[in-house]
Order: sequence, then structure tokens, then C-alpha cells
Amino acid sequence: MIVEHRCYQLHMGKLPAYLALFQLPGVLPRLLRHMRGYWIAESGTVNRVHHIWSYADRAERAAARQQMAADPGMGPFLAGALPLLQAQESRVLTGTITAPDAAGSGGVFDLLSLELDASLESKGLLAGLSGKIGEKAAIVAALRESALEGDTLVGSALFILRHASFAARDQAVPAIETLLADARRDGWLRNAGACFILPAPFSPWQ
Repeated sequence: MIVEHRCYQLHMGKLPAYLALFQLPGVLPRLLRHMRGYWIAESGTVNRVHHIWSYADRAERAAARQQMAADPGMGPFLAGALPLLQAQESRVLTGTITAPDAAGSGGVFDLLSLELDASLESKGLLAGLSGKIGEKAAIVAALRESALEGDTLVGSALFILRHASFAARDQAVPAIETLLADARRDGWLRNAGACFILPAPFSPWQ
């Protein structure tokens, strides 16, 4: 399985119009075949959406995207969405992902992006960090990016954390921040970026 993390930056003020496009007839059934989660950034760079998709392999991804581009039912959606986008980013990753229907409802999420020093056996260290973070929040996705997929040779990882409520998040954040600070001090975690994200109304994860 591969997972694609896509990030779209929308023009200021265009987020409501963009989200409304998902209500066009027939759009969601087509997209939900591979969509795993869709979130709106609430901190950091706003007017931004993050979404993840899963495929058996790159061949299935290529076929699905070709089919969507050729599908007349997706034409109005694509024609309406593309002018609203300012920038697009895509990362293909591997790892583990939780089934959305196992996550419950009412959750709030953090997207945690890590840059690793691969020369310091970061893979083993990352597993240890993941286990400790998993004691504080549900890790619904723990993903790695190959150096050949990214635009640098620095290894990277992506966690999506789910908290049962705002209060649970407030309780977990200080401990998670301490874990990240310890990893940076130990030298194998070069940088960590995070943003608070909330699920879009149509996201399989809620």
C-alpha cells in the first residue's frame, strides 16, 4: 500500500466555495473510493487543506487519477476547483494507517511533520518516538517518505494524531512537545513542524 498526502493552498477567502464543490452530484462517491481523510488547517498557514489517499501501488494510483480526469461527472468539480487553488503539494509515503471507521467521531487532529537525520539510525529511533507519542494520542497515520520521493536527501516522516476532544488535546500537547524536544536534543530529529487540523464535513475521519 502507498499513501499520498496532498496539500492545497487556496486563495484567500475561497475555502467555502472550494468545500461547496464536494456537494456536486456524484462527486463524493467517486472520491471516497480512495480518500482516507480530509482536513482543514486551523493553525499555521491557513486557507489550506490536507488530505490523504491510499492505493495498492503506484499503478493503481496512476489508473485512478487518469480515470478521474477522464470522468465527465468530475468535470464540473475540477473546473470549479482548479481556479481556487494557489499551490499544490504531493508526497507519496509508506507506513501504517488506521481505518477511518475505527477512529470514532468528534475527534480533533494534529498533523506532525518530521525531518530526520537518517545517518543516526533514525528509523529505529522513530519507532521509539512513535510508541511514546501513541501513549498520548491516537496515531491514525504513521508514514515515511523515501529520499527518492522527496526533494532532499533528508528523511522525513508524517504523523496524523487524533484526540478525542479539545480538552484531550490540551492535555496531551505538553508531553508530545517534550518528546520532540528530547529527540531534537539527541540530534536525530532535525526539525518538526505541526499544524492543528479539523476534519472537513465529508472526511471519512471525523
